[in-house]
Formats: sequence, structure tokens, C-alpha cells
Amino acid sequence: MDFEKAAHFIWTHGRLLERRVFEYIFHGGSISNVVTSLIAYQNEDGGFGNAIEPDLQAPSSQPLFMEFALRFLYDCNIKDEELSQKACDYISKHADLKKGIPTIFPSSSNYPRAEHWNNPLSPEPSFSRLTGLVGLLKWQGIEHSWLDKATEICLEDIHSQAYDDAHTILTAFYLLESLPQSDFIKGLFQKLLRSLLLPTFFAWMPHPTVMDSLL
Repeated sequence: MDFEKAAHFIWTHGRLLERRVFEYIFHGGSISNVVTSLIAYQNEDGGFGNAIEPDLQAPSSQPLFMEFALRFLYDCNIKDEELSQKACDYISKHADLKKGIPTIFPSSSNYPRAEHWNNPLSPEPSFSRLTGLVGLLKWQGIEHSWLDKATEICLEDIHSQAYDDAHTILTAFYLLESLPQSDFIKGLFQKLLRSLLLPTFFAWMPHPTVMDSLL
């Protein structure tokens, strides 16, 4: 990959958030700059909105946006207790521990969005989305009365369900990584690793034409 071309693309087309993350990872930028740019997307209810996922232009808080925000912190290896506590408060109010949490709420349909967010399953509760959110919050190391119970339920879902979707497997790994590595957790790791052999929406190697465009 041509690093200079990639950097030029970030400086030319990236939002402030992407530029702050790039600056932090590759040029010794500050944690506070990343967190400040991220908080600009956080609403008063503790959730994240304002099109932090550019394919959905809703200003209101959405579970999808929450995952994007927490993944920015994860990818930068940044832990922020205040931001994460507010995020956990939000998730605990909107999650159903028997059903999960929707990816997006029906209200998001009032705003411009990419065609793939017209999927009728997106507003349905999902343990896939909840497990990823719980894992990213556990990785933050926060203490919250709701989080321990949610963790138990999400682990049971990983244990009992057969995952065949690449995103579901990825987000389940977030949760397992955040926990003490007991034999039970290691066993779930192995189960997910086996699931990676034939998931949907995942390719072990990009198509050669894609690779050529990156070089």
C-alpha cells in the first residue's frame, strides 16, 4: 500500500475525527484531540449521533453510531471513563437483555441514508449488536451495575448460538478479549475461530483487482 497516497486521501477527504485519529496513530497526536473530536458526536442522552457513520445522516443517537464511537477508542487504544459511563447509561436504557438491541431505530428513516440501511431487519433487536457494545464497554474497564449482567447474557449467546455472520463474529471477539482468559473464555475463542472458516460477508483474501488498486 502507498502510505503517502493514503495519507493524502485522509488529509483531503477525511473528517476532523479521521484526521485526529490518523494524527494520533502516525504522528504522535494527542489523546485529548481524539476524544474531543469524538465527543462532538455524543448527544445529551449519552448516545452517539450526528452521522458518525456517514452512510446514515440521522442526528439522533443510534446503537450503530455507538459502536462506531467505541471502536474509534478501541482502535486507538484509548480508554475514557466519563465518555464510556455515559455510553453505558444510554445502552442500558435501550437494550433488552432477552432480545438484544436494534442496529438503528425506526426514527432514522426520516433522514438521508444509504440503500443498505433500508434493510427491514435493521430496526429489530439483535444480540450481535449488543454483544459488540457490551464487549467494547468492558474493554474500557468501567464499572456499571447493568454491564455485568449484560456480559453474562451475551456470553451465553456466544456459547449457545452458531454464528455465521462476519460482523457478529468480530463483535463477539471484542467481548471475549475484554475478559479474564479462563478456560471457558478460551473455549469460546476457539468456537469463534472455527466459525471464521465459512462466514458470510468475509473473504480471507481480497480479489486480485482490489489488491492491485491498493498498491
